[in-house]
Amino acid sequence: MFPNYVSYIREVVERNRRWMKCKTINTRLLRWDQHDYVDLQNQFDIIIAADCLFFDEFRQDLLHTMKVLLKDTGEVIIFAPSRGETLKKFVNLASKEFAVEKCNKYDELVWDLHTAAQTSQANYQENLHYPIKLRLTKFSHVEGS
Repeated sequence: MFPNYVSYIREVVERNRRWMKCKTINTRLLRWDQHDYVDLQNQFDIIIAADCLFFDEFRQDLLHTMKVLLKDTGEVIIFAPSRGETLKKFVNLASKEFAVEKCNKYDELVWDLHTAAQTSQANYQENLHYPIKLRLTKFSHVEGS
């Protein structure tokens, strides 16, 4: 199951390589519940994640992984729908280890599409389909700013 996700990411990287400024881009499987990523500790300026908050059993592992991988001055950007209490539970946990900013209207085009979908698509459910933007930064960086 997991190797398919990694191959999808590799394909996305290859398709977009010409637009990227850096020459070296690596991908690998990273299981949040297996802490085998010591070589990546404090290596990332930015971590981007999408729609990965809905597994209750992995929420704390995801936060731990982000905290370990992120540089002190880095930030995590997450896009995820509310999905019932899922987003709220994640924010509550994250707030213990990160400064968390939540933003509903972060892009005019996305907002316009969201607004149009609410009135034109019968199956559209904001709770499931509209991604909220979260920005996480380490407390040490926020306090030292």
